Amino acid sequence: MAHFGRKAALRCIAFAFSLAARQGNASIPLAARLCPPRAFKHAALRCSLFTPNCTHVRKSRSLQKSQGFTLIELTLATAFIAFILIFMIAAMLQVMSNYNKGLAVKQINQNARTALEEMSRLIQSTNASAINTSQLANGRVCFGGVSYVWNIKGANTNKYTTGAAVTLVRVNDAAGALCGGVLPNVDPANAITLLSDQIWVQSVNVAVSSNQKLVDISMSLSTANQNQPTGTDPILGPICTGGRDSQYCAVGTFSTTVSTKDGGG
Repeated sequence: MAHFGRKAALRCIAFAFSLAARQGNASIPLAARLCPPRAFKHAALRCSLFTPNCTHVRKSRSLQKSQGFTLIELTLATAFIAFILIFMIAAMLQVMSNYNKGLAVKQINQNARTALEEMSRLIQSTNASAINTSQLANGRVCFGGVSYVWNIKGANTNKYTTGAAVTLVRVNDAAGALCGGVLPNVDPANAITLLSDQIWVQSVNVAVSSNQKLVDISMSLSTANQNQPTGTDPILGPICTGGRDSQYCAVGTFSTTVSTKDGGG
């Protein structure tokens, strides 16, 4: 079979298939030998003649290729998932940090508001002559029958009679003895605590105006112990710096001006 034209090839292939159909799979190799390999221009035709299960094998290989992932695809998918997880964790940590900072600021504001309101109401019902600010440096101020005693930054200069240090307390002191020269300890039975143990007094100042009608009160509070402010600003004073516990640190400065009893309505 020296030359095989297109028509001859098609006739040979048709005959081979016809013979294969009549005799079954056992005659497929014999039918294939009737036509030279160049007659089979299509791979699928050669596969059908020489290998009966070739179509099944080809499909299985195709399925195996379509069901798998390449190393590059797996690497890209892993990197994408890792990026999403890192982003979610960072966002969650930031939300938690903001929440903790908000709680610290809220606690400072509540304690400062309580203390300033206490002092303001008392000053408004007190004559200017009864206000004694001579012991401010020692953490004491007296308004007639009521005195306020505090410690700065968790110190233990001012104590209860039990020996425990005070934070900021309102004391019934009819004689104003707490602002005298001896500076006695505070009787806890006559004291009302205005600050929680987690709050420190950074500074307190009470200034009576020259006309004896107005009183300026300023107070700076901060979180205490391991959450205390560790930095200092020349203008702002104590500030919270960076660090592991900085999210729990807060500082607040508050001030108000009130009139005395004899200063007018």
